[in-house]
Amino acid sequence: MRKKEYDFLTWTSFPSSAKLTNDEGGDWAWWGWIFTNLAVTPGAKLLVKFKAKQQDVLYSVSHIPVDGYNGKEWRRLWSVSVPLGTLGWSEYSAEITVPSDVIAIRSSPAGGAGSKEKPGVTWFDDVEVYLDGKLIFKEGFSNWNPYLGAGAGAAVGGAGGYLVTRKPEYALIALPAAVIGGLVGWLTASP
Repeated sequence: MRKKEYDFLTWTSFPSSAKLTNDEGGDWAWWGWIFTNLAVTPGAKLLVKFKAKQQDVLYSVSHIPVDGYNGKEWRRLWSVSVPLGTLGWSEYSAEITVPSDVIAIRSSPAGGAGSKEKPGVTWFDDVEVYLDGKLIFKEGFSNWNPYLGAGAGAAVGGAGGYLVTRKPEYALIALPAAVIGGLVGWLTASP
């Protein structure tokens, strides 16, 4: 099983992080492109940094690869890797000089693997890309669906409870409506 999802309980910046779960041995779980065709300047210093946490990653190091485009084809430039094992939140980064023929870059975070008994889990958050010291891309994996669902559920439930009864205490219907709205938001939050 390779699974990608937003995690609303484990993150470094509110409200969520990217969570990749993988129990398939040597292959990676891919998040999907977080950026593609991001323009860069040949010869410039390119810095990629992010925060990651992982649990039971035994195979295929978790990493954020960076591919370069020369106007005709994409090729791997390098990857910023996370060591194997179980690790708390840490910041990882790497810097290279943009090759002379590269005009754009793309990237997709990849989570390493564990075993069927203990799947490998990798969380990514706060990805930043700098070109000659200037921030050109930022991804916090922010998904507000559960919070918007809870807010909408509370507003509708509270208003409905009050309007039907004209008693303020019946506006407490907002509480279960908020929980239901939050759950719906959580379930619909997919990458």
